[in-house]
Amino acid sequence: MTEPVLPLPDVPLIIDDLLVRAKQLADAGVRREAIEEILDQVAALRDGLDS
Repeated sequence: MTEPVLPLPDVPLIIDDLLVRAKQLADAGVRREAIEEILDQVAALRDGLDS
């Protein structure tokens, strides 16, 4: 049996990078709305993986 192929195999790496950047921005004191926008993008990417 073969492993299922993700439509975009780099998505987990992109998600990880976005989360690291969001943490860096939070640590730097960037406004909350900017961080929430990044987290919304992460959620959308994750939803795409679950589809």
